Amino acid sequence: MEQPVRCLNVQGEHSVKRLFTSHQIIGREGETVTLYELARLILRCVNSVSPHVNSIVRLLRSNNEAGFEMMSDKPIAFAAYETLAESYAAVIDTKPHNAYCERPATLSLLPAVKNKRVLDAGCGPGVYSQWLIERGASVVALDASPKMVELAKERLGETAEVRQADLGKPLTFLDTSAFDIVLSPLVLEYIEDWHNTFAEFYRVLRPTGHLIFSVTHPFSDYLYFKSNNYFETELVGSEWRGFKPVRVHMPSFRRSLSATLNPLIEAGFYLERILEPKPTEEF
Repeated sequence: MEQPVRCLNVQGEHSVKRLFTSHQIIGREGETVTLYELARLILRCVNSVSPHVNSIVRLLRSNNEAGFEMMSDKPIAFAAYETLAESYAAVIDTKPHNAYCERPATLSLLPAVKNKRVLDAGCGPGVYSQWLIERGASVVALDASPKMVELAKERLGETAEVRQADLGKPLTFLDTSAFDIVLSPLVLEYIEDWHNTFAEFYRVLRPTGHLIFSVTHPFSDYLYFKSNNYFETELVGSEWRGFKPVRVHMPSFRRSLSATLNPLIEAGFYLERILEPKPTEEF
C-alpha cells in the first residue's frame, strides 16, 4: 500500500558560503598554501581533463579539526553538530527561524499523534520529541551526534527511547511496520543519497503511516550557493553564526526539486501535501 508523505520546504539562514577551508598546509619547498587553494588547483586539473568530473576529494572542516576528512564513514555534518550541540540546544526553543517558521509549519502537517508510535528521525536535542510526548505519542528518537543524543536524553528522561544512528545507513535495529509516523525535520540535507533513507522510512512505517519532513527550498539553495548546475546534487557548505558564541562550517547537499521528490515516489510513497511556510507573528 502506498503511504502519504508531507514535506516542507524552508529557506536556510546561512551567512557565508564556504565549501573548502582556510586551514593552512605546507607545500613543496616550505610554500604555504590553503586547503581552499589546493582544492581549486585539484579541480582545475581534473576539469581540464574532463568537464564531466565534478570532484575527486571532499574537504570538510570542524572548528577543532585541521586537515582532510577523506570520504569519512561519519555523516558529513557530524563534527559540526558535535561542536555546535550545546549552543544549539540552548537557543533552539526560541530561535526565530526554527521556533517561529519551520517548526510551526512542520507540526501543522502532522496527523493526530495521540496513542501513535512516532520515529523522530534526526531528533537533535529533543524539541520535537517532547512536543510529541506531551500530546500522547510514543517516541523513538534518533540522531547521529552523540552529544545531541545525550542532550535529548537529558531533556526527555525516561519518556522516550533515544538512540544514536546514522540515517544514511540501514536502520536494522528497527522492526518493519513498527511506526505510525516518521518525522524528519531539517535533517535530510546531510544525506547525499535519499533512496536508501526513504526506503528505510517506508519499511518501518505501517501501511497507513505518514512521513513528514522539512528541507531547505531547492531553488533557494540553488540561488544561495550560486550553483552552475541546478540538476546536480552538490556538496555545499556555509558558516553558521546564529548559535553564539559558536560558529561552525556546516556542510550539506544541495539538490533539485526532482531529486527531492523522485526518491519518495520510487520508495513507494505518494505526495499528500507540500507546504512553503510563512513566519508566524512572533518571528
